[in-house]
Amino acid sequence: MKIRTNLWSGILFLMLGVAALVVIPTQIPAGKNAYGPRLFPYIVSGIMIVSSLGLLAGELGRKKTRGGRAFEGEKALKDGNTPEDLTVLDAFELKRVGLMFLMMTAYIFLIEPLGFVISSLLFVWGILIFFKSKRWSYYAVCGGLVVLIYYGFRIFLKVYLP
Repeated sequence: MKIRTNLWSGILFLMLGVAALVVIPTQIPAGKNAYGPRLFPYIVSGIMIVSSLGLLAGELGRKKTRGGRAFEGEKALKDGNTPEDLTVLDAFELKRVGLMFLMMTAYIFLIEPLGFVISSLLFVWGILIFFKSKRWSYYAVCGGLVVLIYYGFRIFLKVYLP
């Protein structure tokens, strides 16, 4: 499968930026002054939309060249030339992406019943096992960071994580 990464990234983040602009008024209460709690999300959404429009304009506006000739889709790929912005995914990589998605979904559902520390430890250690990490120091550092994040939120920010 061939994916034009710049084109699809631009489309995806344009949709996310517009969706954020629609959702912000329903999810974040208005403040009493001009600089209310909606300001920062609006700024981030605007930057996301402008950046994705720039990415789309650059992708759609430029002529694809490779080796002195125009890129004409499948014709250029028959010679073994793959443009830099075209990513080829095989079935194995798609299965890995699907498994990572399932792991993240499981993390979301486990965080409430198991709590932040246990579910996060299971998630980060699962990721390390998934990428076949054999160094025990990676597991220790990730475990320490989970505990550090938990106590940082709990003590310094006074935010109670599940």
